[in-house]
Amino acid sequence: MNNPGIVTLKKFLSIVKKKEPVIRQSLVDSLSTGRSYDLADQYIAFCLDAELVEISKIERGRGPWPQKFYVLTSTGKKLTEILEAMQIDLP
Repeated sequence: MNNPGIVTLKKFLSIVKKKEPVIRQSLVDSLSTGRSYDLADQYIAFCLDAELVEISKIERGRGPWPQKFYVLTSTGKKLTEILEAMQIDLP
């Protein structure tokens, strides 16, 4: 199976699992191979809508936007296990 969307989803979920709770900047840095914030934002939105990740807490910092911390839901954990079991190669 060599679907770039599935491969990136697996990588995204693995990053969240490894670094829980994780912030957007950390996701961008970990996913980054010359990619922008747009890719991370798309995966965050998709995973929130699909209830694969949830916001565990929101902190106000010095900037104008609050910092959101993401963690896997039980569904996200199950999907991560399934994707890891499928042995999908990461680039």
